[in-house]
Amino acid sequence: LNALQDRASGSEFDVVPLSLDREPGVVQQFYQDHELRHLLIFMDENDAAVGDLEVRGLPTSILIDHQGREVGRLTGDADWNADEVIKLIGAYVRAARRGDS
Repeated sequence: LNALQDRASGSEFDVVPLSLDREPGVVQQFYQDHELRHLLIFMDENDAAVGDLEVRGLPTSILIDHQGREVGRLTGDADWNADEVIKLIGAYVRAARRGDS
């Protein structure tokens, strides 16, 4: 996700990693240990995300359009820096610009 955000910088796309950890220090240390320099830290402080987003397992990745609608979901690991993923996300961004999504 860090590499995806780096590749997408300057576009109309943002990676929003939401941590379910209770201690911000744990997340900050993880970012530091893994040199995650392109991602911001977002915490689920109210423990509401799993229920509100209907998450069935972790990790879960959700692609949300500019209107806040879910347009894609994946539960489990993925290579978010793969060229085919970048092309797919690029197609969603271009569709959103045209008003197709």
